[in-house]
Amino acid sequence: MGYIVAAETMTSFHEMARIILARNPRDLRLPRTRLPHWPVRILGSSFGLTQDYIRKHLGIRFRVENSRSVHELGLTYRPLEETLLDHYESRRAHRRHR
Repeated sequence: MGYIVAAETMTSFHEMARIILARNPRDLRLPRTRLPHWPVRILGSSFGLTQDYIRKHLGIRFRVENSRSVHELGLTYRPLEETLLDHYESRRAHRRHR
């Protein structure tokens, strides 16, 4: 059996945006609310998604856990907030230097 190399819990895109907005409240590109399902259903085909795919995947959450990689491999994961904020700052720096 393989290992799940993942954060301790699953995190939605909305929660990731909330974490980044807490540190960068003026970033207008980040969503402040959850997107309702109906715009995805209407606009999904514009992005190559079929209605069948949307119906089967929209709103589906799954669970993973990393205890096996922590206990058997001795991995230590960085906190999600730290990782997201570091990535966000890296992307901002990259955009400034283009």
